[in-house]
Amino acid sequence: MLWRLKRENQRWRLYARMLIDENRWRAQRYGFDQGLVDFGKGAIVPYAALLEEILALIDQDARYFGCVDEVLHARDILARGTSAHRQLAVFDRALSEGASRHDALVAVADWLIEETARGI
Repeated sequence: MLWRLKRENQRWRLYARMLIDENRWRAQRYGFDQGLVDFGKGAIVPYAALLEEILALIDQDARYFGCVDEVLHARDILARGTSAHRQLAVFDRALSEGASRHDALVAVADWLIEETARGI
C-alpha cells in the first residue's frame, strides 16, 4: 500500500513517536478491547472501526497479491478474541472452580501446551 501511495503521489501521515508509543501501550495494556487513539480524529476509536478502515485501505493491495482471505481473517480474530482473551478465560474459570492463583496459572500453561500441540 505504501508503494502504491507513493506511486500515486500520496503519503502516509507521519506521527510523532510519542503518539505511536501511546497506541502501542494501549494495545499492550488493553489488547483490542479498549480501542486505540485515532490521531486524525483526536479520539479513542473502537478497534473494530480501525480494522475496517485499514482493511479498506489495503483492499486493492490484498486483491493484487491474492491474499484477501488471509487479510480478512483479522475479522475472525476480532470476533472470537485473541489467545490472550482465551488465556484469561482459562485463568478465570480455574479461579471460579476454586483453584489457587498458582494452580490457575498452571491451568493456563497447560492450556497453552495443548493448543500448541494441537494438530502436531
